[in-house]
Amino acid sequence: MPGMTKTFYRFLCTHSFLIGLFPFFIPVYLWNMGLSISQICFFIALTGLSFCFSLFVWDRLVQIISFKNIILISFMGEVLLISTLFLEQNEGMLVLLGLLNGAYNCFFWTTNRLLFTQTITQNSSGRRFGNSQLIVTIFFKLGVLFGGYLLEQIGFNAVFIVSAIIGIFGIVLFSTQKNLLSPISSSEGSQAIKLSEILSYKDQYHSKLVFAIDGLFLYLESYFWIISLFQIVQQSFWKLGLLVIVMVVIFSLIYILIKNVIDRISVHHLYNFGVLLYLLSWLLRSKVDQNLNLFSVFILLIFITFFTSLFRLTFNKRFFDITKSDVSLKYILIKSYYSQFYLAVFFGVLGGISYLFSDSKLFFRSVYWIAALLTLVYLFYQPVKIKIASKPLK
Repeated sequence: MPGMTKTFYRFLCTHSFLIGLFPFFIPVYLWNMGLSISQICFFIALTGLSFCFSLFVWDRLVQIISFKNIILISFMGEVLLISTLFLEQNEGMLVLLGLLNGAYNCFFWTTNRLLFTQTITQNSSGRRFGNSQLIVTIFFKLGVLFGGYLLEQIGFNAVFIVSAIIGIFGIVLFSTQKNLLSPISSSEGSQAIKLSEILSYKDQYHSKLVFAIDGLFLYLESYFWIISLFQIVQQSFWKLGLLVIVMVVIFSLIYILIKNVIDRISVHHLYNFGVLLYLLSWLLRSKVDQNLNLFSVFILLIFITFFTSLFRLTFNKRFFDITKSDVSLKYILIKSYYSQFYLAVFFGVLGGISYLFSDSKLFFRSVYWIAALLTLVYLFYQPVKIKIASKPLK
């Protein structure tokens, strides 16, 4: 698929802004609606299961329809997701929202990862991922700032209208793309992955073990941690948006400093160092509390942002380097199946455990302590030991 770099960045920018407008706020929106921790845990578990089922569908659709249509479905999915919140707020709405949330996440993230692998080589993966994160940061945080303001000052209807307009813009933009007319099967010679391949998959990097916990951490970052921050800012969407913007400035500076040198630094040592800092970031999260003074909270958030950013950069560099050494689409799908299935398992268990806690802050703190221990599993993701082809996929 020629010309993937421009397509990738267009796709990334548009969806990043859309995600910032509302999907970012889903955990705090549900919390603000009065949902309990257990309900939010079960919502996340349902999201993971829906992701797995949607991935099964995505993998088969991408073999028979144009890649352009896959991208168009992703935009339609986002509009449909946000439309669900117009329904009566009950258990049925929450189940439907979870199913659509998983489907949208699947069509966005899987498509995004596949597009990204079309643009990199081993010697550029760290720099390219850093560049993509800067772009995500800018457009995503603009969406967060705008979405937080609209939710706080006007309401959900305004967010829906803006999201629908951006979604339609994305559909129109990619409808004119002429380099996306072929299914993936014609460009990579790939076939839909079978259940037996998923269950029997094994490699030298301990990928299955690491993938099994990665989904848990991603949702701890994007759901539990966001709710913790929401509590710190006295449950204000607007203040949460401003806080995230401050963090993004720090986040951007970090990537500017390290993204261009990461490909030249010892992969093994930097990765291990990143894992240890990530462990520390979860211990620091357990210390953040609204009773702390503003300066202390700010310093803690700076360190948490830095440690998490460095780890995510090194982890994703390793993932995409391995992806380029293997059959890229297969490896991407293996990661998603394992991370999302175990995500559902972990949060299903957490939903049950949450009934034992009457204090939500103590529950979050306990989860962050457990997460700190689990980060050590990432150390099993061994360095790439084979020579990785730098030839781009055709």
